[in-house]
Amino acid sequence: MRHKAVVLILIFFSINLMMHANTTDKIRVGVLWKRKFAMQFVLTQSPTIGDIDGDSKPEIIINGYKNNSVYALNGEDGSILWSFKATSKSFYRAPAIGDINGDGQLDVIVASGLGIYALNGSDGRVLWKNEYPNISFPGYSSPTIGDIDGDGRMEVIIGGNDGVDRLVALNGEDGSFLWKVSSSSSIDASPAIGDIDGDGSIEVVCADPLFSLFAVDGKNGSILWKYYFSEAGPYASPVLGDVDGDGRLEVVIGTYADDMVYVFNGEDGSLLWNLTVADDIYTTAALVDVDGDSDLEIVVADYSGCVWLLDGRQGKILWQANIGEIILSTSVVVGDVDGDSRLEVVVATYEGEVFALNIEDGSVSWSFSIDGHPVCVAPALADLDGDGDLEVVVADILGCVWALNPVPSGSYVAWGAFQRDSERTGCIPVGPTTSSGSDSVAFMVLVVGLLFLLAVAIYIKFKQKH
Repeated sequence: MRHKAVVLILIFFSINLMMHANTTDKIRVGVLWKRKFAMQFVLTQSPTIGDIDGDSKPEIIINGYKNNSVYALNGEDGSILWSFKATSKSFYRAPAIGDINGDGQLDVIVASGLGIYALNGSDGRVLWKNEYPNISFPGYSSPTIGDIDGDGRMEVIIGGNDGVDRLVALNGEDGSFLWKVSSSSSIDASPAIGDIDGDGSIEVVCADPLFSLFAVDGKNGSILWKYYFSEAGPYASPVLGDVDGDGRLEVVIGTYADDMVYVFNGEDGSLLWNLTVADDIYTTAALVDVDGDSDLEIVVADYSGCVWLLDGRQGKILWQANIGEIILSTSVVVGDVDGDSRLEVVVATYEGEVFALNIEDGSVSWSFSIDGHPVCVAPALADLDGDGDLEVVVADILGCVWALNPVPSGSYVAWGAFQRDSERTGCIPVGPTTSSGSDSVAFMVLVVGLLFLLAVAIYIKFKQKH
């Protein structure tokens, strides 16, 4: 009798694991909280998430457009931790979060048409500001934070909208200029940073909307290479990752004039491949290892409402999902938001819908309407309430911030924000990475199989004795 009980318990546990691993049809998406502000979000102010006050809980930073304000919200309930108001000019682009002054606490970097501001994370007070007369920042380039000159301290890199010096790097301690780079046009793309040539130093990759993609030396801003598009260049931002398995970073970017995804060698800017999609691309791609082979796949959305999963080596289309709604500047994010231990692609639309697509085939795992309010910014993923499961943060054009709570949900994030992370680096460095959702599924299948075999062995042994 005891042997039978053990067998039954093991079989029951195995079945439960298998049922849990495949339960995607009972997802309930609720609202953890919703907060309305007297402002509007336009095409670019994606929410940024990080523990800026050191309480071990995430906060959300978001910029207001009409009232020239920056808000820090408590992740648990959306209440305001602090706000900052510029004297003039709106905030057009997403904030960045990082420890820019080396005090061990996260700070907030925001840019308006007037200049760049560094704010203390815990209370929003101004650490420094740079209001440079030869450049303003009313464009769509978000600040990027990283140690690009190898001095062990953070710098801030951002593109400008007018003037002569279009791409600039600032010292994080005081906002003084490290270097400036001129460009033929305004820069609306956000910079990406990474070691693209394998020399152990960090480079900066950016694009302008006229014709060029370019890379500069992080230490001094000297141009390393340029690529000129045959038609107008990108509004989307470049991202960096090893998509062809050669152990080096490639540059991935989509364009609006010729409706293409381009992949370039990071070392010299030579073209690896390009692929035409259905419509204009205004969104930034996400990179993720879908199948566990250490090569990164590319997820990108176009204006017509098509989401694409592409093989990084050759640009082969792995799947195409048409959700039938306009996708305007709402870059995709990727994480386990339905609790199946596999990844989903999360994207929001101009019609006010949020979709979670299964990464395996592009099928819809769940969708949620945010009252039909247009969304023009990328969502962000984080565990806001400390329950171990991910929430989805969305900001709509009418000034509402939504924290969506899918149940069940997972905890793994592969690409959780616009430009991947709160520093807006846009880069997955070459080297060992955290195991993906597909690895978790493989582990669960292995455990279930072993338990089943153990149950069968115990049963056979029991039968032999009796």
